[in-house]
Amino acid sequence: MSKSFTFDRSRVGATLWQLAQVFWVGGLYVLPLLLVPALRLMGLAPLLVDDVLQQAGQVLIEVASAGIVLQLVLLVAAHGWRTLSGDTRGQLLLLGLAACLIYLGAALAQAQGGRIQVGCYMLLGACGVLLVLQPPPGAARQAAP
Repeated sequence: MSKSFTFDRSRVGATLWQLAQVFWVGGLYVLPLLLVPALRLMGLAPLLVDDVLQQAGQVLIEVASAGIVLQLVLLVAAHGWRTLSGDTRGQLLLLGLAACLIYLGAALAQAQGGRIQVGCYMLLGACGVLLVLQPPPGAARQAAP
């Protein structure tokens, strides 16, 4: 190995953290902002577009829950269990995971699931945006010059 390569475990964790965010937060916003308008612009039947939105939405929630679990593991590995309740990142991740579980539970129950699912989707999107604004675990905050 060359002298310029150094393995920094905190950088790997921060990179995995950001990669997980790209997949689950980015996916949540791509569906309603890009995919659904493109399908409507193509002239597909409204019921078909709604069915695609429902099916893709459930898959995105499953991807989001996997990304959140990965981020929870990375946060606990970097800062310990106490960070889940005492840190903004931990609270946002737990709230996002709860929103995922409620969304999937409402999809299974299929009783008044539409409004509950929309609310959970919006809550999860808001948690994702607020989480993107937080620094990754292990990354030192940069002081302003």
